[in-house]
Amino acid sequence: MNPLSLKHIIFAITLFFLVSIESLYAAPRQVALLLSNDRPLYHSIANKYSTTLVALDDSIAITKQYTDQEITDNTLSFINSNFVIAIGTKACQKLKKSDTPLPSLCIYIPRSTFEALYKADDHHITALYLDQPIDRQLKLIRLLFPGASSIGTLLGPVSFNEKKSIQNAASRFKFKADIKILKNRDPTAVIIKSLVTKNDIILTVPDPVVMTPQHAKWLLYIAYRQRIPVIGFSKAYVTAGALAALYSKPGDFGHQAAIMTHQAMLKNSNQITASAYPETFEISINYSVAKTLNIDLPKIEWLKKKMSNSREVMQ
Repeated sequence: MNPLSLKHIIFAITLFFLVSIESLYAAPRQVALLLSNDRPLYHSIANKYSTTLVALDDSIAITKQYTDQEITDNTLSFINSNFVIAIGTKACQKLKKSDTPLPSLCIYIPRSTFEALYKADDHHITALYLDQPIDRQLKLIRLLFPGASSIGTLLGPVSFNEKKSIQNAASRFKFKADIKILKNRDPTAVIIKSLVTKNDIILTVPDPVVMTPQHAKWLLYIAYRQRIPVIGFSKAYVTAGALAALYSKPGDFGHQAAIMTHQAMLKNSNQITASAYPETFEISINYSVAKTLNIDLPKIEWLKKKMSNSREVMQ
């Protein structure tokens, strides 16, 4: 045997055993889940996250904490954790206050809220947004209303930065965007009525100042009286009277977030990939409202097929 080849073999065997021993004694990777509260919604996201991640790598340990300290005696701590996953806006806000340097991911948070919390150079923290990409929303609206020309949208102190992206997307889908920004002490009812009476469709955004329960009810009431369709961002709002909505299921967020985390682990990255929108989505339509407004709408199956075949611009 060639002496050089023998040396290579011995070196390879030695390296194999060294790596194996190091792996044997290495501390298992750990993910800390931080939930906004004990609501079933957040547990659904957390459970799907955990089952998906463990299925990808069963050596990963997962811990769970809440922002509401009345629920548990545990204090907020990420000791021995490699990644932090904050589920919901309140959890993401608490994560910000913790000032942890660990790679972190905020799930189920509106994009505008996340960007108001974190600066662009906070590279170790990214998000899986609650809202749908604006192109996806306007694609649905164009499929529902091929002849519509104008869309009215009310933004607030959290979502006002979305104005340009909505305008750009509206232009791509041949809509005129009528965007109003709600400021402190503005007469909300007057602004809502103006938007409804001057536009073909109303598109809502997940801004907590704009979409308070009172404002949401008032918008549906005025739009219903004026026979103007409202496009929401949740299934619950469609049940309440909006014509249609795009949304993602809680489990979809957990599944996608787990894959994002696993990819970061495989790369030994200090960032859980870039911020992203939900990849999968559902369409909800209130056909009773459509009948009242005398609007003939296509089936959801047809809409989903058309939506899936379209190319989206993720702004």
